[in-house]
Amino acid sequence: MLPWLMTACIYPCVVGPDFWGLVNRDWRMCTAGQMQSPVNIDPTQLLFDPHLERISIDDINVEATFENIGQLPIITINETLSKNSINITGGPALPYRYRLHQISVHFGQPDGERGSEHTVDRVQLLAYNIDLYTNYSQAVTQPRGLLAIAVIVDIGTVTEVTLRRLTVASQSITYKGMRTTLRQLHPAGLLPRTHHYVTYEGSLTIPGCQETVTWIIMNNPIYITREDVSFHALM
Repeated sequence: MLPWLMTACIYPCVVGPDFWGLVNRDWRMCTAGQMQSPVNIDPTQLLFDPHLERISIDDINVEATFENIGQLPIITINETLSKNSINITGGPALPYRYRLHQISVHFGQPDGERGSEHTVDRVQLLAYNIDLYTNYSQAVTQPRGLLAIAVIVDIGTVTEVTLRRLTVASQSITYKGMRTTLRQLHPAGLLPRTHHYVTYEGSLTIPGCQETVTWIIMNNPIYITREDVSFHALM
């Protein structure tokens, strides 16, 4: 799989991950950690585990907040307002259930030239362990606390329905600090039609780089049109 799926210049690049631990001692894992993401995934070194099951995500709609935080748009599931919650099970998540907490959308270049992460776009779904911990804030610092799914987004002839909805909604949050409510959001629509993935134990790719994340990298992309990528470039 592609190691750049999990790379993000979320903070100013002149103060990148190698320096985060020096900027704030609460972020020391970014410098001193032994399981930091992203990792260089060499396909020739992958091991097949016949015991890993398929990943399952609840195929329901939820309400969420879509916010421009300056570096990228973030979708946070409104757990207190939504009647439904999205749980992720199976695969490396077993024997636990992980509740979807946040979705981040990383944008590349619309002109066909791939961005710094070597991909047109990507989506990351971040969930926390609800069987061991009461909320995301508690889970983020604890063993088996988080589960992250990385999905590459490539240029195609048709944009996936859920991704298209995010493209349209992004036009109302063009400036930092702006937000909008997404009703009837369908997160399962952001996953590709495949049961194959690569998984490993790693960390968050933002400060403080906690090494509490089980990463799942889907091996097939979802698609977005060049026109919709151009919409994103306006943000």
